[in-house]
Parts: sequence; C-alpha cells; structure tokens
Amino acid sequence: MATKTTTLDCPHCSNHTQHKLRLVHSFEPTWYGEDGKPCEGPGSSVTHLIYECLSCNDISLYMSVDETDEEPQLCYPDSGILDSSVPLAVRKNYIEAKSVQKKSPNAFALLVRRALEAICDDKGVASNKPLKQRLDSMAAQGIIPPTLAEVTGILRILGNAGAHNSPKDVTIPQTWRIEKLFRAIVEYVYIAPKMVADAKKSIAKPPEI
Repeated sequence: MATKTTTLDCPHCSNHTQHKLRLVHSFEPTWYGEDGKPCEGPGSSVTHLIYECLSCNDISLYMSVDETDEEPQLCYPDSGILDSSVPLAVRKNYIEAKSVQKKSPNAFALLVRRALEAICDDKGVASNKPLKQRLDSMAAQGIIPPTLAEVTGILRILGNAGAHNSPKDVTIPQTWRIEKLFRAIVEYVYIAPKMVADAKKSIAKPPEI
C-alpha cells in the first residue's frame, strides 16, 4: 500500500513541499467541564498525525479533534502563532520571522527587532526615540522588569546585526536564543497577565446549581 503524501508548508525548512504521512494515532481522551467533572467533549476522539518533509526529512506533529477541525493543527514544532492576547502587529512580525528563521537568520533577527518596536508602540512608548531609549523607558515604567530589560538590549543588538552590512552574520544557533528571549518578553508583558485574569474569573465564577 502506497504511503499517503500531501503538500504542506514545512515549519522546519519553510518550503511548500510534499510531506509523507508516517504515523496516525487516534485515542479517546477524557474531557472536563468548568466544574472539573468529566463531560462530553467537542468530539469522540483526538488524532495525531506525523508527517515527514520530503525536502528536509524532518518531522512535524499535527492534531485534529474528531475531524471537527477544518484542518489538523500543528503541534510540533512551534508554528510562531502567539496567543491572541498579543497585539496583531507583534504576532505578524513574529510569524514572518519564523518563516525565514533557517533560510535567513539575519532577516529573522531584524523581524524580531520589528516585533520589539511593535511592543513599544502598543505600550505607547515614544516612537520618535531610538529603540534602545524606548526599551529603557519600558523598564523605567515597570512594563518589563530589569532582567528582561537586559534581554531586550541583547535582542536589539542582534537585530541591528541582521539589519546592517556586517562581517558578523546572525547564526542559526543565535536565532534559537533570540526566539527564547523574545518569547520570555511576550509571556511577561501579555500572556501571563491574561492567564492571571482568566484564573481570577474562573475562581470568582459562582458554581452551577
């Protein structure tokens, strides 16, 4: 029996290319309601699919819920899609950065720098100032803590290296560090506050009778 192939955007090599289906695994999970009790979920089963990219030979993991999803959702590796609590301009720059991470590390660093600028814009930090001053201002206002203020400085420097004609190019291993540092900032500024707010709402919600 021939192995199924389909055309996907590879999150590893960024090519729109043929992928070979290597594994399908379905199971019936236990779903829980807001009251913590088991309940009927959105579907009777969850299916995991592993595809191999025929361009770079790396694998990706997708998930679908009882075929209720319009298309399987990418679980591994990270697609670059940030939580909806993150402003659209920040998310768009990061998604674009992820799409070129391996092809052009310099472009990746530059786009993450743009995402930092978008965070400054969202927080109302003066746009007529150099990025360093804007990041320092965010730290002074308590938008980011001192540790992350140092992180933003590192990202700014690496972003500058990607933007200018420099003998030292940004390397792929450096993009891994850039990504982790940037995600730490986004988690602190946007995602963690939303998680705390959601948790408070769930605790304050009166129990169902």
